[in-house]
Amino acid sequence: LMSTIGGLAPWIYERDLSGAWSQLEVFQPAASFVDQLPFVPDSAALFTSYQDTSQVVTSDARLRVIGRKDPTFGMFYVQNTTGTWAAILRDGQTPESVGGTVTLLNMQPSTMYSVFWFDTDSGSVIANVNVLSDCDGNLGLTMPQDITQSVAAMLYPAFSWCPPHPRRRRR
Repeated sequence: LMSTIGGLAPWIYERDLSGAWSQLEVFQPAASFVDQLPFVPDSAALFTSYQDTSQVVTSDARLRVIGRKDPTFGMFYVQNTTGTWAAILRDGQTPESVGGTVTLLNMQPSTMYSVFWFDTDSGSVIANVNVLSDCDGNLGLTMPQDITQSVAAMLYPAFSWCPPHPRRRRR
């Protein structure tokens, strides 16, 4: 006799036998973005603009920043708070297009950084710019486009960084 112990696993992986599709297709953009991420230095601390502006400031209160950084490295996610799932689905709001600047504080003073902006829907690079921090270590980053939901960025000192080889997928 066979038994399923009274349940069905909700994590069953379904795919087309010809390989044309799978349930995991919706995760391809996120996987593409994650494949491009380098290993994060141990010195990179978590930060957010949600209730603490000691590490990051935005030009528009509707932008929320979450990420990790140290004086020579940063990776962060910029969220338009009018375009969250709760605002759209629960509250019935239509997302407003928001743009502006994100200023990272306590970076290396007078240093040129390479900034890579990513589309969080496709995982592709949408802009690559070089930005100079000021004498106090403030790095002002202008978002490459207005957003209705989110955008992500990674940055390194321009003189010492080559794009990392994407992590090889383990199958």
